[in-house]
This record gives sequence, structure tokens and C-alpha cells, in this order.
Amino acid sequence: MQKEIFKINAALLIFIFGMFVANNAQAQVWQETLESNFDIAESFDQLEDWKGLWANGGIGNIVGEIPKYLDGTNSLWNYYSDWCPEDPATNWIDDFGEGNRIGDSGKSLIIDMGCGGENGEVKGPSRFGMYFGNGTKESGYEDISLFFMTKLPKNMWPTHCIDSVTREEVSCATYRPLGAYEENREYIYYESFKFGTLNMGCFDALHCLETPEEEYSYSPYHIIPHIKKYNYEPINGGLVLKNEPNDPDGLGRTGFYGIAEDRTVITDDWMGVEFRFKNVMENGVQKTYMDIWIYDKVGNSWHVLVNTPVDFVTQDITELWNWYFFGGNNSGGWLWGDSMQSWYYVDDFIIDDGSKGQIGPRYFSLLNSVVGDNIPPSRSAGLPTGTLIAGTTSTVFSLITNESAVCKYSGVSGTTYETMTGTFATTGTTSHSTILSGLTNGNSYNYYVRCSDMSNNVNIDDYEISFSIKPAPITYTLTNFISAITNWLGIGNETSDVNSDGVVNTRDLGVMMSNWGN
Repeated sequence: MQKEIFKINAALLIFIFGMFVANNAQAQVWQETLESNFDIAESFDQLEDWKGLWANGGIGNIVGEIPKYLDGTNSLWNYYSDWCPEDPATNWIDDFGEGNRIGDSGKSLIIDMGCGGENGEVKGPSRFGMYFGNGTKESGYEDISLFFMTKLPKNMWPTHCIDSVTREEVSCATYRPLGAYEENREYIYYESFKFGTLNMGCFDALHCLETPEEEYSYSPYHIIPHIKKYNYEPINGGLVLKNEPNDPDGLGRTGFYGIAEDRTVITDDWMGVEFRFKNVMENGVQKTYMDIWIYDKVGNSWHVLVNTPVDFVTQDITELWNWYFFGGNNSGGWLWGDSMQSWYYVDDFIIDDGSKGQIGPRYFSLLNSVVGDNIPPSRSAGLPTGTLIAGTTSTVFSLITNESAVCKYSGVSGTTYETMTGTFATTGTTSHSTILSGLTNGNSYNYYVRCSDMSNNVNIDDYEISFSIKPAPITYTLTNFISAITNWLGIGNETSDVNSDGVVNTRDLGVMMSNWGN
């Protein structure tokens, strides 16, 4: 019996070890894939499990004690802040489990904006950043794109506020009340929740002023991506992304809101965000052009801020973007109560030259091909629709998918993909089409489409494409004309309404005469 138990335990250990090796290999491949396709990439998978230390008073900008790679070398990350009055109990970079990372294995980062909330424990740094210049103000990018995946809890923002002692509801305008979250209640208004800060012209993470000796972690001109509750149409009450350039010698703080297609920030699930900042000189004026994209977890995108310019004067255009950090603070004045969550997850951080084009589509293409795709294709733009003209005997039958797929169809709803017999002449990419023939006047047609992507993810629901063919007009001969004219002369006879306009009149007689076929 003991031998049998030993054999089982040994087999289990071998299996677990094999899974660990396989997951590690997959994580390494993913990191290497990102690095080979983008200028700077961090999947967090190849970093050691890591947490920082409280910085003696909670103010500290720390450039030591940074996370390292698994081989012991320094990572690209070189800065963090921890404002919380205690050393953390749990890691800030780790495998936080399924749903809290991208992919079947690997790690992610936690950013904690509120020290774990009321009675909580700090879950991550308040700020976490990367200086990617070479020690000069002129190193970095004049045209930069930043992308990352993030998972934000919906209870990160309050729906109301309570007194920390009485627990009674109070105005959120009082001094430092506790924020509280209640399901199905509208968020209170708040102006800004810092997603991060992009700086230009820095010597390193702590020196962004005129000389390398002056310590300050913000450059005079910088841009802060925010999340804000937007209280106007078309997204009244929704959460939107906002870019806030800060140029003290120019426009000061100015907000540019990312609003398109009623697309709000995604909560309680992974979303991608991408920012592009391009510095140009136009007619002697220094400008930054800004773009923002939002992506859902499968790569559908919304361009919510489009090529929007802002002037800047504080710094010279020869100084380049070279320093970014996540996190910051919120301007709402409230603290995180125990019904709220003060931390969120970050994964797959990417920096690339903006002139190469959007990061998002390239990232999701790589994600589906390397990490693995378990989501079936989405289907849209099905044709034909509505009523086709009489006499139509064939038509192009088509749809598009969001990824390469093989599509089939059936005239019976609920038919599984495997048993569908209708095939598309053109399929295997994102466009699918074939010719439907044998169509007849006066009939309606309903077809149901299902598709399978390149990872064999199959739709289990129908995508319906329906249309009809208009009935052919009646051709009158001497035989049926006598009957028709007799009916027409009969006041109120329904069969006399040959043009189906609800009225029997001379127009019906005109239709009969115009369709005379002898």
C-alpha cells in the first residue's frame, strides 16, 4: 500500500513539475515574442516574484530594490513609490491566478492607489515606472506609443461616501470621507484618477529639471492619462479616458477627453489601452498630437481620441519622451472604504515608435498565435438583408469575422457547426462569401452561420442572415383582365386593389393596363 501511495505521489510530482516547465517555457516564448516585435516590452512573466519596501514616511521615490529578471539581472523597471505606512505582506509582481493575468500562465503587476483600502493591506506600489532614456534630455522618442493591458474593478470608484466613525452617508465634499460602493448605483462625480504620467527631457527617473542635480520626478511639461466620470452626453455618467497635458508656462492643465461610439472604460475584465504622443513643430509652434485607443480583451478597438493637438512651450522640442510611470493619486478627496477595491492589475506593457503604427492590432495578433486563443470568432456585416427586387434568382451571400476563420451555414437554426452542409466558396480569412442560386419571387430565406477560427474555437450560437425576394407583378391577359376589371368595378372588392395601397381606384386600373401581356 505504501509503495502504491509513493508511486501515485511520484507521478503527481512529475506531472506538476512538467506543467511548471511547460508554463515557464510558454511564458519565456511570449516575452521573447514581444521583445522581437516591439522596442520595449514587459510581460512580467520573466521577472522574479517581487515586492518593495515602505519608504520611511510614505513619500519615497525609490530607484533601488527594483525587480530583477529570473537570471538575477536588473529589469527595465527602475522606480516605484510606496506611500503606505507598512511593509507589504504580499508580492506586487506574481502569478495572481487565472483571470488576473493574460494567458494560461505567467505573472502580472498590481498598482495600489489607496494602500489596500480601509482595514486592508497594501497590494502594490502607488507608482511604478521605467526610465528608457540614456541619461540625456535628448534621448527617447519624439513620437511614442504606449500600450498595456489592465483589469480595473468596478468598485474602484465610489457611488457615495460615508463617515468613517458613524458609517452614515455624508457628502463626498466633506474632508476625506470614506468612499463606498453600492451595486446599480451611479458613481459620484470625480475629476481625475491618474493612470500614469509620461515625461520628456529627463536625465533619469528622479531628475527631470534643468540640471542633473535638481531632483524632481516630473518634467515641467508632461501628460497624465486619467480616468474621469464624464457628466455630459453622449456618455453621461460613464467612465472615460482623458489626457491632461501639464504645461505651466503654456496652457497649464488642460483636459482632452476620449469619447467615441459611447465607449466607456471596461471594468471587471481585461482591456487594452494605447496612447500615442507625437511632438511636431508647426509654423514655429511646438505641438503634441495625441491619440487614445481602447481595446476589449479580444482586440476589438475604439479610437476615442483622434489626432488631437495641444501646444507646449515649457520645454524645447529637442527634448524627447523618456520616462513613464503607472499610478499616482486621485483628486476626489475620498478614501477607499471597505466596500471598495483600491488596486488593479497590469500586464503586457509595450513601448514602440509611434511611426510604426498602432500597437494594439499587432499585439492581439501575436497573442492569438502564441499564447493561445480560446474565443470563437465574432461575426458581423451579414448580407443580403431586406427585400431584393423581383426577378432575383441569385445573390452574393457574405459576412465578415474579426479573425481568420472557416464559416459554414444551414437553413435550419440550431444546427451544429460540424453538421452544417452549406459551405462558402471564399472563406478562411476574415471575409466569407458564396453565391446563393435558385431564388424565386415572393419567398423569404433564413440562413444560420457558424464559424471556426484557426485555433478550432467554434461558434455555438447562430448568426442569422435573412432576406426575401419581392413578388413578381401580375401580368394580365384577356382571360384574367375580364375578371380583374369586373372586380375593380365592384366597389370595395379587395381583389381589385392590385397595387396593394389599400384603396381601389383608377391607379389599380392603370396597373392592370400597364401589365397587359396579351
